[in-house]
Amino acid sequence: MLQITPDERNALRLIHEGRCRCEVAASLEVSERELESRLAVLFAKMGVASEREAADECAKRGLCEWPAAEDPCRSLAASDHDGAAGHVEDHAGHPGGGV
Repeated sequence: MLQITPDERNALRLIHEGRCRCEVAASLEVSERELESRLAVLFAKMGVASEREAADECAKRGLCEWPAAEDPCRSLAASDHDGAAGHVEDHAGHPGGGV
């Protein structure tokens, strides 16, 4: 079974989140050149050619769990709903309030 280090897992998570290499390198406290070297080793170990493939392969093999990607429209609808629910709750406890 393929094993990856915590730093490799963290790098893949950041890549999955859409972070640029400079952000990933900063998070791991390494230079971009060192990150390039580490990613090359990781890609060879995983048999992939790109960051996206590596992140996908990591998830597919159960080595990493990514939070579900948020749908911006769904997030907006949820916040609208929460706001409406909060509004109703604010008035529901007052005499004459609520529907």
